[in-house]
Amino acid sequence: MAKAPREQVFAALYQLLLTGDYPFEIVNQGQGRLMRQWDQFPSANQPALYLQEGPQKAEQNTPGGALGLNRWLYTAKAWFLFRRDAAVLPATVYNQILDAVDAVIVPPALPGQKQTLAAQNGGKPLVTNVRLTEAMWDEGTLDPVVGQVIVMVGLEILTSN
Repeated sequence: MAKAPREQVFAALYQLLLTGDYPFEIVNQGQGRLMRQWDQFPSANQPALYLQEGPQKAEQNTPGGALGLNRWLYTAKAWFLFRRDAAVLPATVYNQILDAVDAVIVPPALPGQKQTLAAQNGGKPLVTNVRLTEAMWDEGTLDPVVGQVIVMVGLEILTSN
């Protein structure tokens, strides 16, 4: 498998994330690759999903230690922004978000198999694997007046060389 262009990889990852079974409908579909501050979005523009590209690290993994082609480890953060409903415990919502991301990255139909983004590329793998690395959230303390909730999910994407 030849290394896919970065843009194709991140576009496919964003499309995959949009397929999650979230506890709400993502309002900003198709506009979520340019990260913006949460306070720039009124309620009408939320719930929102943003994919923010992060650092990229090259690795040499040629057998015997000889220099060869790089394989890359890309990082990304998926940011979910939504307004808290006073009648619903925020943890209930962000736990559902995390479960939905888990399910699209490692679908239940493929336990133990790698996420290669093949479903977003006509059945041809784009990467060696995608995995979750971390999750963090704010339950609305950043802006308690509007009840702004932020959930961040860290991802790593491993390319072939």
